[in-house]
Amino acid sequence: MYDRISQLSIQRLDLEKRFSDYFGKTLQNYGTTYLGVDWKSPEAQLVRFAQIVKVFTDTQQFSVNDLGCGYGALYDYMKAHGFQDFHYFGYDLCADMIEAAKKKFQDQSLVHLIQGSVLEPHDYTVASGIFDLKLDISSQDWQEHVLETIAAMAKASNRAFAFNCRSKYSDPEYIKEQMFYGDPCFFFDWCKRNFSRHVALLHDYEAYDFTIIVRK
Repeated sequence: MYDRISQLSIQRLDLEKRFSDYFGKTLQNYGTTYLGVDWKSPEAQLVRFAQIVKVFTDTQQFSVNDLGCGYGALYDYMKAHGFQDFHYFGYDLCADMIEAAKKKFQDQSLVHLIQGSVLEPHDYTVASGIFDLKLDISSQDWQEHVLETIAAMAKASNRAFAFNCRSKYSDPEYIKEQMFYGDPCFFFDWCKRNFSRHVALLHDYEAYDFTIIVRK
């Protein structure tokens, strides 16, 4: 058992380093832009945000974990779309991303930025885009990683959580080997069975992915 735990720990550290290095390079090449966090266009980033923020039932006086926050683009989106006076906790594996975000929000007292993925309990937890890129990891192993991450999000959320994922219903000509395409029906059922009766599956917007919202 100890050997198994040690092996999993080593694999997780290797995974975290690979993704930290990957996004460190995109940030270095493109700066604090949609390309810096590997979105293909501003619209691709923003259409996901528009779905993710549906998890919030308030516009002020709440706290949210943003897992895989990058340079904090979701915070900007929320401020521009009527959300005010909320505590924003951004987490990212990439130290350079966190440093860039800290410089950007150095005068914002309600913005808290943490390097890593260990979540503290807050009202909401969201994750946008962090399940898309799997590199050369098998889809089966990546799905296990996704499920572990969702479970951690659920544990850290007092009120609700939301995440998105590329859909297996994507057009075949757009499928890429290094990307993960999840089964929305599987994730809907899994969240229903494990976390709450109050689960919403959003798959009706112009993107090759789906969003799931789980309310406690």
